[in-house]
Amino acid sequence: MDKNISVYQYNLFMKETLASYKYRGDAVIAEFFAPKLYDLYMKHFRGYVVIPIPLSPQRLIERGFNQSELLLTGWKNATIHPVLQRKEREKQSKKSRRLRLASFDDNPFSIKKELNNISQKLNKAILIDDIYTTGTTLRQAAYVLKQIGVEEVVSLTIAR
Repeated sequence: MDKNISVYQYNLFMKETLASYKYRGDAVIAEFFAPKLYDLYMKHFRGYVVIPIPLSPQRLIERGFNQSELLLTGWKNATIHPVLQRKEREKQSKKSRRLRLASFDDNPFSIKKELNNISQKLNKAILIDDIYTTGTTLRQAAYVLKQIGVEEVVSLTIAR
């Protein structure tokens, strides 16, 4: 991954806020963060193809929403392509920092089959996610995009 920008620094308050958002179903929190992320996108990454980090099908059923997709609500002047898919595996949040970093080669991401020739349309891509902790999730997603020929992959998150 070439670069990450986060709106906020990850601290105890952000930890609690993001836990409410992600794990307790408080999806309305996205309405606060979406415009802040959009402003940064327009300032630094206008024109990049926007790719939300996907959830596995099972996690989507459990949670009821994809927190990364909700963060794109109201993004008018952005090309959004949900080209990635994710297979089920142990939650990153349940792993230690050491285990997260060690699991890099167990990449859960792939390109959706119906979009295999998407790289012809992607020169620059921006990944959207809620949090950057070790960066493993974002780097794994970026790796898959780089493998299909995307030249530059950056990320934008609420907190790091």
